[in-house]
Amino acid sequence: MRRVIGWVGQKLSATIVLVTAILTATGPAAADKRVALVIGNSIHERAPLLDEPAADARLLAERLARLGFTLSGGTAQIDLGKTGFDRAIAEFKGRIADADIALIYYAGYGLNLNGTNYLVPVDAAPAKASDADTELRSLDAVLRELDGSPRRQNVVILDAFRSNPFEARGIAGLAAGLAPMQVPASTLLAFAAQPGRSGRHGKDNHGVYATALADALQQPGRRLIEPLIEAGIATRRATDRAQNPVVMFTPIDGETALNQAAEKAPGAASP
Repeated sequence: MRRVIGWVGQKLSATIVLVTAILTATGPAAADKRVALVIGNSIHERAPLLDEPAADARLLAERLARLGFTLSGGTAQIDLGKTGFDRAIAEFKGRIADADIALIYYAGYGLNLNGTNYLVPVDAAPAKASDADTELRSLDAVLRELDGSPRRQNVVILDAFRSNPFEARGIAGLAAGLAPMQVPASTLLAFAAQPGRSGRHGKDNHGVYATALADALQQPGRRLIEPLIEAGIATRRATDRAQNPVVMFTPIDGETALNQAAEKAPGAASP
């Protein structure tokens, strides 16, 4: 009898170990690693001040933190000069080495010089075309920092469609807005407006696009591209089609979600 009881006990213990191993192997997967760099440049030293970018950056940083993103720098990066911009990009590059999603949101001035795109630090003061690479920040160079892991999905959101703050300087070839460009591998690139067009002011010191994007990010279960498409549609409606955002991308994982909260029907039982 004791042998039987001992044998049953051994089998029961083995079964418990086996079930535990199966549950461990088939349980919820570890959350993916998400890192976001959010920049809003409003108070410029040698260019007209902008109301929205800092407020928009703080709004989007708060939304992204709710979605499980680690904010590079700990919070929205506000009013970055040339040195601060470079430091923020370098820190972000270090953080995304093993990330599953890397996201950049930039709000501020965006310019193009004969078709080459630049973002504008708050201490920029170009006097001639040859100053662009030292005074401004090349968008192509920023995107190159996203090169790395082939499994990482990159999202770059450019809310940078405002007037040319250096127009009075008469710099040949320097124009407002961002020009069309190639999209890097595994990257989703969103523009707040059509190339060469300016964005619209919204309510509460926010841009129309930033408000629409923040609202779209709150919707659960949306795949990587869906909130950006929804934000674009909402922006177009809110501006009576005057501002038309653009979304471009190279092949990405269509199942990746920005907001992973599962949609649940009212009264549905939890699994």
